[in-house]
Amino acid sequence: MQVGVVRPNVPAKWTWHFLTHALTSLRQFIDTCHPEMVEPYLESLLGSLFALLNLGHATAESRSVQEYAVSALSSIAGCCGESFGRFFNMVGLAVGPAVFGGDAAEILDVMTQMQHSSQYANDEILRSYLLQAWARWCKTLTHHFANYLPVVMPSLLDAAMVCSSTY
Repeated sequence: MQVGVVRPNVPAKWTWHFLTHALTSLRQFIDTCHPEMVEPYLESLLGSLFALLNLGHATAESRSVQEYAVSALSSIAGCCGESFGRFFNMVGLAVGPAVFGGDAAEILDVMTQMQHSSQYANDEILRSYLLQAWARWCKTLTHHFANYLPVVMPSLLDAAMVCSSTY
């Protein structure tokens, strides 16, 4: 979050406390918003929240901030619905396979079905988004992604051939 603008002179020892209250306020505000109020700021908000989820500190204070960040993410997802969907893979990347891995199989099965659908063959935008999603899942799941390589590789090679023929 862009807290430096709001709290330029807050002592370092109060940073965690400040962040938890800022995240609580954000969640409470989002809970009262209509999607059209939040959607223009969605990318910026989520980027800031993902940064908080990736804090390198392993303290009780940082863990508390991360819990409040997840709560704020939940409110944003509830408010924005389908608009939030395009960021779903980023959530998995931010929290890692230990947290997100349990949902991976179901989501990846849906993506596999999408890739084998007739719509996939006729929709360049869908193919592009799906390839990006596969890449994010690969980063998130690391070696656990290997089972999906037979599904992903043909479309990845097709995309590479299309790119090479246009250059």
